[in-house]
Amino acid sequence: MSQQAETEWKGRIVLVIGGNEVGTAIAEGFRNQGAEVAIISDAADMTDLAVITSKVDTIIAQFGQIDILVHAWEVFAQASALEMPPQQWKDIVQGNIKSKFLYAKEVGKHMLEQEQGNIIFLSSISGIVAAPGAIAFAASQGAIHQIARTLSVEWAKRGIRVNAIASTLPEGTISNPRIAQVTPLERIPKAEELVGTVLYLASNASQMVTGQIISVDGGYVAQ
Repeated sequence: MSQQAETEWKGRIVLVIGGNEVGTAIAEGFRNQGAEVAIISDAADMTDLAVITSKVDTIIAQFGQIDILVHAWEVFAQASALEMPPQQWKDIVQGNIKSKFLYAKEVGKHMLEQEQGNIIFLSSISGIVAAPGAIAFAASQGAIHQIARTLSVEWAKRGIRVNAIASTLPEGTISNPRIAQVTPLERIPKAEELVGTVLYLASNASQMVTGQIISVDGGYVAQ
């Protein structure tokens, strides 16, 4: 780590939501830069407003502030439109949208008081292109992108930037082999390959970048 990087990240507090492979890699990436990182990984803490408020307040009390929020937790299931049970639709759509919105809102309150902050959503290219067989997940991702864009405009004058990183479906899903075959770089990104883009969006190098959905997908959506 260079002295410049150490100076930029020293004392910055990062909250990562999601203890999955992606969230863990992101947390490690920030730690390697010298930032202090808190991580929330329990699925029970993802959609309940009272729990979320308590978790955020506890972290604020411990660290004094939150400079960067990275939300990497998602609910995924495959089912076509006609096969999708109503409860599964609700679980996926409400889980993904509600969690990102509520964490952004609760952390955003503190960032607005600080008049500085950075929010990054990890999302999917399913919110950009059609995702046959994953309609609920795709709908939730499109909504997340609009939340990022809207918050970026609402909060821009208060020094808060909001962006999203859209990648391909999580490793281990049924669609991955097919997606890899039709991706120009012929594979899907590994968790650690998302870290560089997260660090860029959280850094001073991207001070004029907000309201953007950046695809890290091996060229999939460029076709």
